[in-house]
Amino acid sequence: MLFKFPNAEKSPGDYMHEGILYCGHCKTPKSCRIEGIPALLPIFCKCSKESYQRMDEEMKRQRELAKIEKLKQGLHGAIYHKFVFEKDVRPDSNASLVSRGYVSNWEKMKEGNIGIMFSGDVGTGKTFYAACIANEIIEKYKNSVLMISVSEIINADISVKDELFEKISAVSLLILDDVGAERRTSYGYEQFENIINLRDLSGKPLVITTNLSIAEIRKPPDIAYSRAYDRIDRMCPQKLVLTGTSFRKRIAEQKRRKAMEILGEDCI
Repeated sequence: MLFKFPNAEKSPGDYMHEGILYCGHCKTPKSCRIEGIPALLPIFCKCSKESYQRMDEEMKRQRELAKIEKLKQGLHGAIYHKFVFEKDVRPDSNASLVSRGYVSNWEKMKEGNIGIMFSGDVGTGKTFYAACIANEIIEKYKNSVLMISVSEIINADISVKDELFEKISAVSLLILDDVGAERRTSYGYEQFENIINLRDLSGKPLVITTNLSIAEIRKPPDIAYSRAYDRIDRMCPQKLVLTGTSFRKRIAEQKRRKAMEILGEDCI
């Protein structure tokens, strides 16, 4: 059976010139002739090439967005998704500069297994900066991140916990939020030590946020936590102590003022 070559198809506005079909829109050839082949063979005109390139770029963009969306499933908390450097109200603070520098030098941080400890009182921005790092690493490097509180891991159902422990070892960056706030039980300690041990053995970076001071990490009141905290101290050589007005109080005040503008002072 002989192969039948396809003929170039003529669309409205197209025209023939010297035996070649031209696109009526971009005025470039839509066909060509090859010696020995009677058919007028189709080729891409300029606007068709550009159209396919746009389609290809859009498909790549959609694949990138889908990949990022999947990676962001590792952020266990809707609030984590909202924290980005663009919303930083203290861009000149040491915590902000170090966090941004950590992201800019992520490949070196990852290779050197260098983590960060964010320490400070409630509402000072520890979780905010940790989540900013998480979102930026996902967006910029397409690397996997697991950001989760220690309590959520400890209290997770056994079927979920197995998957979480696999991720603790596998992800490029593990961020443990609110270290020290978990229930102080023998089971809780055992699970916490397993988490830190797994991450330590993975040789990958760890970032933590905690209300505990650096002194409490190095000399914990509860001696049972000494070994795990000693590992954290080693795994997170970059330590940032955040102070100042509570982010939450500041946001609450901003909302109160906004409500006053809308409803009037007498209603607040």
